[in-house]
Formats: sequence, structure tokens, C-alpha cells
Amino acid sequence: MIRLVDVSAREGKTSILNVRLDLSAGTTAVLGSVEDGTQLLSAILAGAKRPARGLVTVLGGDATLPDSRRAVGYVPLSPELPEALRVADFLALASKIRGQGIDASQALARFGVEALASRRVT
Repeated sequence: MIRLVDVSAREGKTSILNVRLDLSAGTTAVLGSVEDGTQLLSAILAGAKRPARGLVTVLGGDATLPDSRRAVGYVPLSPELPEALRVADFLALASKIRGQGIDASQALARFGVEALASRRVT
């Protein structure tokens, strides 16, 4: 169970105000656009950001606790990637996350950009 009680937050030009929400087992996604606060709400649900006001609990505990954070899947629009990650490594990781099993070398060859495999992702 994820519970938000009177949650308000702001990031840049985006804000959410007095959100009350109960999500029980089986909820799999929060959909919307960046402009409507979906990304901000998702970050708060995942414990990646703290609200300015209100209460957020995941499985009965604070959303920012490690056990709570592990219970919520969250992929930000602009994830911070390790510097050492190279293009081929990034593609292999994305493939694994998606359960696709795509070979990074073949994917790059398909577009004629094999030379990018060893470059760092920036």
C-alpha cells in the first residue's frame, strides 16, 4: 500500500497541491505528461524526492527508507548514469531491464553505428 496524505511539492514550474492517494497492490503505473506533475509525483512515490508538505508512506513506512524505496519501481526521465557506462553496456542493461535479450553489437550494427559501442554515455 502506498499512501499520500495532503502532499504538496514543487519542482521548477511544476507543482502538485494537496494530493490524497491510496494505491493498493496491483497498481503498476502512473501515467501523464511532465507538465501535469506526473514525474514529480512518481519521484515522491518512489522516495526519490521529499514533498514540501504532507505524508508519504510505502508499506506502512516512510517512502524514503531503503525497504520502501526497493518496493517501488521508478525510472526518471533523465536518469543519472555512472560515468564508466559505455554505449554497449547501456544498451545491454536497457535490454536486460526490458527482458528483451537484445545483443548490443547487433543493435548498433543495424544502424551502422558500431563505432559508438566503446564511447561513454554522456
